[in-house]
Amino acid sequence: MLTFWFTIHFHEILRAVWEVIKSVTSNAVSLMNNKLEVTAWKFFKFDMELLHSIIASITIYLVIMLQFDVEVSKKALRKEQNNTTTNTTYVT
Repeated sequence: MLTFWFTIHFHEILRAVWEVIKSVTSNAVSLMNNKLEVTAWKFFKFDMELLHSIIASITIYLVIMLQFDVEVSKKALRKEQNNTTTNTTYVT
């Protein structure tokens, strides 16, 4: 009785697995034949060129901000050094 039940369900399982395999291979073939294109509401494509431009822009922005930070730090250091070396008061 167990073997009869097993053979019936085994064939159903094999049929279901075969359907899944056919579906996966069909979808894989269609993905290989159709080029995947990601867009922002069809205004522009997200591709490697756009990614390269974004990374370049962020890098340039960070370099500029780093330069400003270094300049501000130098000015603050000079101001602090000037305040400690000259202890003069100005009368207005």
